[in-house]
Amino acid sequence: MAEDGDHSEEIGAAALQAPAVLGSQTWMSSLLLSPREVEKLVIYQVAELARRRKQRGTKLNVPESIALICEALLESARDGASLADTIELGKRVLTHDDVMPGVAELVTLVQVEAIFPTGTQLVSVSNPIV
Repeated sequence: MAEDGDHSEEIGAAALQAPAVLGSQTWMSSLLLSPREVEKLVIYQVAELARRRKQRGTKLNVPESIALICEALLESARDGASLADTIELGKRVLTHDDVMPGVAELVTLVQVEAIFPTGTQLVSVSNPIV
């Protein structure tokens, strides 16, 4: 416990528990993440969960399916693939056998902004679950 007048421990504990907002960015621990980076982080987390479930034979739901496809698109762009190759890859990530009944009919378009060597581009994959 802090002595009278010394609140440094309390302030330090509060700073670790609640992120502070700095402009349009969020300060979390030692990471300074923009809203776009936070969104990508969520995509990667959900995609990892989906990958584990798929490996166990569990059929994926809509958010898991979209996240797994988006992750593949983001990584393809990051690895230097062309936009056309990235779109084609998006159609090979999942099949009807990988998803719950009705999911393929609900996921008719997946879009994500990906960073290619030429810059940021919107990747749109129609009917990605075959």
